Amino acid sequence: MIHNQTAAVLFALATATTLAQPERTSSIAGQVLNSNTGAPLRRAAVTILLDGRDDMRGMAPTDADGHFLLRLLPAGRYRIEVSKPGYASMNYGARFPTAPGQIITLGPNENKSGLVIRLPQLGSISGTVLAVGGAPAFGAFVQSYVRAYSGGKPVWVPARPDYADGRGRYRIHHLSPGQYIVRATQPITPGQRSIKEASPSEKPAGQLEPAPTYYPAAVAEGKAVPVELGPGGAIANVDIAIQEMMPIRLAVKAQLPAAAPTGDEPNNPGQGPPPYLIVWINPAEGASDFLQQSFALSTDRHSESRALQPGRYILSGMGRVEGRLHFARQEVNLNGGTVEITLPFTPGEELRGRIRISGPSQDPLTKFQVRLRSAENMFIRLSSARVQPDGSFVIPGVPPGFWNVSVEPMPKGAYLQSVRFGDQDALAAGTLTTSSPLESLEIVISLRGAEVRGQITEGVATVVLAAPQGERASRLGLYATSGVDENGRFEFTGLTPGAYRFYAFEELAPQAWADPAFLRNYPDSGTLVELQEGPAEEIQLKAIPGTSGRKGGR
Repeated sequence: MIHNQTAAVLFALATATTLAQPERTSSIAGQVLNSNTGAPLRRAAVTILLDGRDDMRGMAPTDADGHFLLRLLPAGRYRIEVSKPGYASMNYGARFPTAPGQIITLGPNENKSGLVIRLPQLGSISGTVLAVGGAPAFGAFVQSYVRAYSGGKPVWVPARPDYADGRGRYRIHHLSPGQYIVRATQPITPGQRSIKEASPSEKPAGQLEPAPTYYPAAVAEGKAVPVELGPGGAIANVDIAIQEMMPIRLAVKAQLPAAAPTGDEPNNPGQGPPPYLIVWINPAEGASDFLQQSFALSTDRHSESRALQPGRYILSGMGRVEGRLHFARQEVNLNGGTVEITLPFTPGEELRGRIRISGPSQDPLTKFQVRLRSAENMFIRLSSARVQPDGSFVIPGVPPGFWNVSVEPMPKGAYLQSVRFGDQDALAAGTLTTSSPLESLEIVISLRGAEVRGQITEGVATVVLAAPQGERASRLGLYATSGVDENGRFEFTGLTPGAYRFYAFEELAPQAWADPAFLRNYPDSGTLVELQEGPAEEIQLKAIPGTSGRKGGR
C-alpha cells in the first residue's frame, strides 16, 4: 500500500513537471538567398532567439538549396538571425545589417513556412597608395572608416585595415554595405625614425613630414571624399597620394604624486620598476573621436605624438602605480611647432553608492552590476562593480571626467528612475561628472516602465521608433525601437515615462535618429503620446514609406 502511494506521488510530480514546461510543438521553415544574385546559400547559420532575450533558442544550418527548418519550438515571439562567412549578418525582415527585423509570433502547434532571408554579400575597397614623390608606398597602413553616430554627432568608426604591397596596392575585404572614408599612413623611414626619437629641442625646425592622408589627397578628415559601398560591391581606384605637412607635435612627460615611485633612481633597490603609463590624444571637437593616437609615457623623458592637425585636443592618461590606478586629463590647443606638456597623474578614488528597486522584485540585488563608460569616447574602461545584498557597491579607481552610467542586466520592463550623484541629477544631465572628492551615487530602478502596444493600420513597416520629446530629445539612451510582426503588431516595454512621438518606418537605417536633424524630415508624421508607468492605451500608426536615414551612410 505504501509502495502504491509512493508511486502515485512520483507520478503526480512528474505530471506537474511536464505541465510546467511549454509544449514544443511548433516550427519555422524558410530559405536563405544571396541578396545580389538570388542564389540559395548553403551552410548559412540560422539562429532563433526569443524576443527581448539574447539567449539562443535553437540553430539550424541551411541545406544545398538554402532551406532551413527550426523544430520543436514552444509558442512565443521570436527573432531570427542569419550569418555566413563572406556575407553581412541579417535579421529576418530587416532591410539593413544590424537592423532589428521582424518579430515572428508562433502559437501552439503552429508551423510557419516560406520565410525568405536575403544576405548582402560583403564588398571591398581597393586602390594604390603613392608616397611623397610619387613612388609606390610599400608597407603603407591603410585604414577604412564607416559612418556612425556617437553622442548625437557623426563620427567615423574604424572598419577593416590593410597594408600596401610592393606596388603600393591595397584591397580591404569583408566590408558591409555603407559609406566609408579611407586613410593611408606612409611608413617611417630609418632617417625619419631618428628624428622622431630625438628630444623636442634636437628636432630640426621647419621640416615637412608625410602626413596621414585621406582619399584622395586630404590631410584633414573633414575634406575626405566618402565612397558608398553597396551589397557585394567592389570599389576600385580609391587611390591615395600621401601629402606632406609641417608637423604639429605634442611632447608629453608624466608627473606622479611626490610619494609615488618613478623608477628612475637606479641606486635605490626599493624603488622598483618604473610604472607603465599610457596617454590617449582625442580631438575635442570637429573630428571623429575614434581617430586618436596613443603612446607610453615616462617620468624622466618626453614621449611625442605623431603629426597632428591644428585644433583642440583632450589628453587622457592611465597607469598603475604601486597597485593603484592613476589618471590624468588635460585639454590643449595646438597651433604649430612642438608643445611640451607635463601631465600630472593622480590616483583614482573609490566611488561608493547604492541601488534601490522600486516595486516587488524576484531578483536578488547581487544579480546587478554598475558600470561607468567614458562619455568622451576615451579608451578608459572601468571594471563594473557587483552590487552587494544590501544594495551597496564600490567602483575602485574612478578619475575625474564625464561618464555614462548603466546597470546590467536591467529586468524586463524596468527603467532607470533616478540617478543622483550628490546634488547632480545625472539622468537629466545625460552624464555623470566626477571630481575629487567623490559624492555617493544613488540609483533607483523602477520595475514599472511604460508599456505601449499598437498596430500598423496603413502601409508596411519593419520598425517603430519611440522618440522622446522636449528637453529629453537629446538623451539618446531614451530612444527605443520595436520590430513589427507579420500582423503589423508592435510593443514596447520598459520605457522611461514622459512624452514620446512614435514613428513607423518601412525601412529605417540603424541609429539614424542619432543625427539630430533626422526627425526634422518628418514634422507631420508620428503620434504623440504622454506615457505614465505601466500599460498605455493602444496606438495606431501609418507607415512612412521608403528608405529612411540611409543618406550619408547612417
